[in-house]
Amino acid sequence: MENAEIYIEKLKTLKNEMHGKLDNLEKNNVNTLQKLYSLNPILKIEKYKIELENNENNINRIIINNIEKKKRLFFNSIDKLELLNPLTILKRGYSITYIDNKVINDINKVKINDILTIQVNDLEKVNSK
Repeated sequence: MENAEIYIEKLKTLKNEMHGKLDNLEKNNVNTLQKLYSLNPILKIEKYKIELENNENNINRIIINNIEKKKRLFFNSIDKLELLNPLTILKRGYSITYIDNKVINDINKVKINDILTIQVNDLEKVNSK
């Protein structure tokens, strides 16, 4: 009987060793498959294609944002120019006064009996003494 028990023990040991080796082989196969999967050129191409599309979308978004910002600045500048436009100022009730077709910007240049030309909103000039 001792021989049978020894034989059964050796079979159990061999069985355990075989299970361990099979487990190791299975793990190695999984690792090998993962490596092959990561080295697959088609998958790499797809990955880079997705990255390229994302980068293109980001660039387009940045360009659109910059264009919108420039548009806002442009229209803001137009609004400022419109406020400073002499014709707009005349529409608010101001006038431009001339002597000899030169704008008066200093009251000390006006003398008694000078003929003044006054331009108002309707752009007509009126002479006055």
